[in-house]
Order: sequence, then C-alpha cells, then structure tokens
Amino acid sequence: MPDRVRHNDQKIGDAFSLDQEAESVDLLVNNYMFDLIAFEEMDAILEEFKRVLKKGGKLILVNMTEGESFGSGIYSLIYRLSPRSFGGCRGVKLADNLQKHGFEVKVREYYQQLWFPSEVILACK
Repeated sequence: MPDRVRHNDQKIGDAFSLDQEAESVDLLVNNYMFDLIAFEEMDAILEEFKRVLKKGGKLILVNMTEGESFGSGIYSLIYRLSPRSFGGCRGVKLADNLQKHGFEVKVREYYQQLWFPSEVILACK
C-alpha cells in the first residue's frame, strides 16, 4: 500500500477571514457550505469572497437549493420534519444575494439527484 502524500503547504481556512491578500485570487470555489451556514452569517462570507477576488475574478458555488423539479418537495418535507436527517443541510438560493453583494451571476444551473436539489453558480466580481 502506498504511503499517504502529505503537503506542507496545506492550510485550514476560515471563510470569514481568508488568509489571502485583497484582490489576489482569480478563482474561488466553494462546495456545499452555504446550506450549513446561518442565513445571518452569509453576507459576511460573501463580502470576504469579494475582498479576495481580483476584479473579473470568478466565484463558483455549489450548494443545496430549494427544489424546482418533481420529487424535490420530498427533501423539503423531510428536512422540515427532521433537519438532522440531512445533517442540517437546507436549501438556499444564492443568486440574488450574490447580486446584492456586487457579483454578476453569469450562470445558475439546477441539478437534482434523487430528491436532493443543488445549484451551481458561476459569478464574477
């Protein structure tokens, strides 16, 4: 069995305070975090993302969203009855919030795997 590869340059981050200089990042990717973040904390994180992105920088977000297709209501119903059943993940729609923070939403795609609705967003600063 091969040894595990360790990288000394890996860091544990904090979305509220990224260890990057202002306007130093070309591409920021965030997967399935906002569906776990309290609604009142989302603005601070989006502002931090905006701070580190260069002008024209790209932000790619993937998160659980509100259902838009047949069957997705099952997910919402189960979540309302027992949030713990899905680890506390609940559907959020981020496109409007991104625009409120000055991002230009280029693409928003909706995907549904079984009952689990997700959105993929490409936005630019």
